[in-house]
Order: sequence, then C-alpha cells, then structure tokens
Amino acid sequence: PLALAWYGEQLRGAQAQLVVAPETAVPLLPQQLMPGYLERVTQCYRQGQGSASASMPDGQALLLGIPLGDLDAGYTNSVLGFAPGQQGQPYRYDKHHLVPFGEFIPPLFRWFTQMLNIPLGDFARGSVGQPSLPWSGQRLAPNICYEDLFGEELAARFVDPAASPTIL
Repeated sequence: PLALAWYGEQLRGAQAQLVVAPETAVPLLPQQLMPGYLERVTQCYRQGQGSASASMPDGQALLLGIPLGDLDAGYTNSVLGFAPGQQGQPYRYDKHHLVPFGEFIPPLFRWFTQMLNIPLGDFARGSVGQPSLPWSGQRLAPNICYEDLFGEELAARFVDPAASPTIL
C-alpha cells in the first residue's frame, strides 16, 4: 500500500506535459487495487483539471504501465494512456514481444513449471502494429521493455503514414 500511495502522489503531482511511468509501475491488476485508486490517479489527466496552461495548452497526458486482464480473458503486460478529452475507455497498448520465462513459459518447458507447481503465468501477446495514442498534435507509440530492439515490429506501426507514430 505504501508504494502505491507514493506512486499515486507522484503521478497526481507531476508537472511534465507528458508523464511516462515505467513498465508495471502499478504492479497489480485494476481489480486488485483499492476501489477508486486508478480513477483518482488518472482524473487530472482525463479531465485536464488545472493542468492546461500557456506552456501546456493541451494539458497533460499519462502513459501508465500496468498488467491487465483476468483468468478467463488472460493477462497482458500493458500501457494505459490518459489524456484530456478522452471519451470511454483509456488508450491501451499490450506488449507484443514477451520475455521467455518472465512473461511466458516456452512450450517445451511447461512440464517443468507444472511439476514444480510454481504459479508462473503466461501473458498474452499484443498484436504487431497497434495504434498510437493521439494527443497534442502527436501520435504516441509506447513500447515496453526491450521491444525497441525489434525494428521490424516497430516498423509495422509506420505502414500508414497518416497514422504513423510521431513519438516512440
């Protein structure tokens, strides 16, 4: 609880135009968080309350690393994006290039983890070429961890020049 409280304070008090929190900055699934936690942390980014100024006419945006999903749908290592004026659900990016043994168990090794009865789960892969978050005249394209090493996967986001990222 102390770490989540600290992160919440830091995110609500950030002064930057674009705030990028690390991979799994919030290390719990949204349904495991205290009720209202995510809403309180992201409210200022969604509504732009107090953050729009001459230096930041479009307010502030937030890219937040958080795991998503449930037992039925599966889990993803994700980024949620929040920006003023968003309607409905926040922007979502799901990591595509997963880390073996950290985010998925290679098929030939599954027997070993099952034998040990270790609760290691598999994250589901996001698709290649996911859309960017449009904000403040830019198109923000997150990538998680070492995904920036895979140029062919990054290049898939540039197929349509009108939707190509302007910020990675």
